[in-house]
Amino acid sequence: MDGSPGPLPLLDVVFETIPSMVFVKRADDLTLLRVNAAGQRFLQRSQAELAGKTLFDILDSEQATRFDRAEREVLASGEPADLGDVRVRLPTGDFWLWVQTAPVAEQGARPSILVTIARDVTEKHLLRAANQRWQLAFEHADWGVVIVSADGTCFEDVNPAFARMHGYEREELIGASRLKVVAPEAREEVARLLDMVAERGHYSFESVHARKDGSTFPVAIDAGIAFDQNGKPLFRAVNVQDVSVLKLTEQGLRAARAEAERANQAKSEFLSRMSHELRTPLNVILGFSQVLQMDHLTADQSESIDHILRAGRHLLALIDDVLDISRIESGKLPLSIEPVDAAPVFAEVLRLMEPAAARARVQLIRGSGHQSCFVLADRQRLTQVLMNVVSNAIKYNVEGGFVRIECSHSGSLVEFAVSDSGIGIPQDDTDRLFAPFDRLGFESSGIEGTGLGLSLCRSLVEAMDGSIAAARNTGRGSTFTVTLKKAEAPYPLEPRPDTSVLDPVASATTGTILCIEDNLANFKVIQHVLAHRQGIVLIPAMQGEIGLQLARDHRPDLILLDLHLPDIPGEEVLQRLLQNPLTAGIPVVIASADATPRRVEHLLQSGARGYLTKPLDIAKLLQTVDSLLPGPQEPPPS
Repeated sequence: MDGSPGPLPLLDVVFETIPSMVFVKRADDLTLLRVNAAGQRFLQRSQAELAGKTLFDILDSEQATRFDRAEREVLASGEPADLGDVRVRLPTGDFWLWVQTAPVAEQGARPSILVTIARDVTEKHLLRAANQRWQLAFEHADWGVVIVSADGTCFEDVNPAFARMHGYEREELIGASRLKVVAPEAREEVARLLDMVAERGHYSFESVHARKDGSTFPVAIDAGIAFDQNGKPLFRAVNVQDVSVLKLTEQGLRAARAEAERANQAKSEFLSRMSHELRTPLNVILGFSQVLQMDHLTADQSESIDHILRAGRHLLALIDDVLDISRIESGKLPLSIEPVDAAPVFAEVLRLMEPAAARARVQLIRGSGHQSCFVLADRQRLTQVLMNVVSNAIKYNVEGGFVRIECSHSGSLVEFAVSDSGIGIPQDDTDRLFAPFDRLGFESSGIEGTGLGLSLCRSLVEAMDGSIAAARNTGRGSTFTVTLKKAEAPYPLEPRPDTSVLDPVASATTGTILCIEDNLANFKVIQHVLAHRQGIVLIPAMQGEIGLQLARDHRPDLILLDLHLPDIPGEEVLQRLLQNPLTAGIPVVIASADATPRRVEHLLQSGARGYLTKPLDIAKLLQTVDSLLPGPQEPPPS
C-alpha cells in the first residue's frame, strides 16, 4: 500500500457531479446534512457553511415557512412530491427553481432523511414573460407587425393591425407570399430591398403596398433578421406603417411653401414696382425743391421749400424702410459683415445728427469708449441703426435735454448705448416698442415718424447676429442698447471719400452729357441742376433708340440712362452702347428708381460706371458728373 486515499464510492461521485442541486436534510429537524457541488455553487456557500443550517437561515421567513410546511407534509405522507416551479429570493437575486422532494427510510422504519432536488429554471420563466410581453405588443400594436420566413418568401404570422391595414383576414395572409401585399409596380424594387435586409441584417425603406381591393398606399418598412446562437437566420421581423397621412401632409406643406414663395416673389416684384412708381414723382418734388433752394429766396419761400423737402424725405424714408423690412423678411437684404471700427461710425453719426440736435436744442454728448473698437457688422447698416436710435432720442427729448452715446465691450460682445433725458418709454409699452407702425400713441403729437424705424433697427441688428433692447432710465428718459459681436482689428482700411455737399457752381467741369430719360419732369430737374455748370452741354433723349442714335452722332462725354423707357429697356440700351465701338468708351451712369441692391450690383457688373437712385441726391449727381467729365481744356500754346 502506498498510503494514498482510495477512489470515492460511485454514489458519492454521482452526488457531486450531478448538474441538479441536491440537498440532504435530517428528517426530525430538517437541518442540512449535505449539499452537493451544484447546490453549493447556487447558494454561494461551502459545505461547512451549510451543514446544520435550516431553510430559515437561507431564505426569508415567509419563504422558509412555506417550504418547511411542504416538506413536513411529505415526511408525514412518506411519499415523494413534486413541488413544481417555486420562486425564491436570495441575496444574489430572485430565481425560479423546479423542486422535487422525497423521504428516505430503511424498510419498515420512519423516514430518517429528506432528499430535495432542484433545478434553476429562471431563464425559462424570463423567456415566458418576454414572450407574453411580445405577444401583447404584437396583438395590440396599431401598426403592422409581421413575422416572415428566414428566406423572406412568405408570412409566418401577421398581427391584426397588418391584416386590417391591407383589408385581409389574418388567415388569408399566414403562409402567403411576402409579395402578396406589395403593389405590382413596386415588387421588383422590394425584391432588391429585401436582399439588402439579408446582407445587412437590418434595413429601413419606403414602398407601396396594395390592399385586397387593389387600392394602393405608401408604407414605411423597418425589417430585421433574428439569428440563433450559431448565426443561422431564424425569421425576419418587419414593422409596417401606413404613411398616407404623412405623405399628404408633406405634399400640403410643399404646396404651401411653393405658394408662399410665389406670394413672396409677387410681393417683392410689387414692392419693386411700387418703389419705382413712388420714387418717380418724388424725384420731381425733391429735385425741383433742391433746385429752388439754389436760387435767391425770401424767408417765407425758403421755409416753404424746407417743408416740402422734409415731407418728401419723410415719404422717401417710409418707402425705404418698407422695402428694407420686406427684403429682410425674404432673406434678400445683402449685408457685408466685416470688422467695423466703431470710432469713425460714432463720429459720422454725431456729425450727421448735430443739425437736428441743434434745431431741437438738445445737447449731443460723446460718452466713454469712443476709441477704436471693432465689431462684426455691416458698416452702412450699423450707421443706419445708430442714426435711427439717436434721431428718436432727439425727437422724443425735451428742450435743453441731452443724448449720450457710449460704447463698451466685455468679453466677446460690444454694446452701443444711447441714453436720453426725454419723455421716456411708457411702463407697459416696452413690448410694443419694436412693432411696425406702432408709435405708442404719439401719432398726433406733431413729432415726425413712420413707426417703422425701430422695427427695421431690430431686424437689421438681428440680421447682423446681434440684439437691441430698450429700458427706462431711473428718473427720466430711456436707454437703447445695441449689442454686436466683437471683432479682431483688421489691417488699416482705405480712407473713405468725402461726400459732403458740393457747391453747384464752383466746379469748372466741362463736357457733353446725353440724358436718356422719358419723364420730362425728371429731365427738367437734371437740366436745372446742370444749368449752374456753365461748361456743360446737356442733350435730351426721350426714347432708347433716339438715345442710341444721338450717342453715335455726338459722342458725348457722359450718358445718364433711365432703365424704364417707352420703347426698349434701359439695360438693353446699356449693352448696345457697350457693344458699339463708337460708344463703348463713353461712361454710362444709371439714374433710376429701380434700385434694389441686386439690381444695382447686376448693372454695375454689366458695365455701368455708376448708379444714381431716384429721387436724385443733387450733391451725389454733381459729384458723379465732376468725377466722370473731363476738366477744362487748356488753350494750345501760342
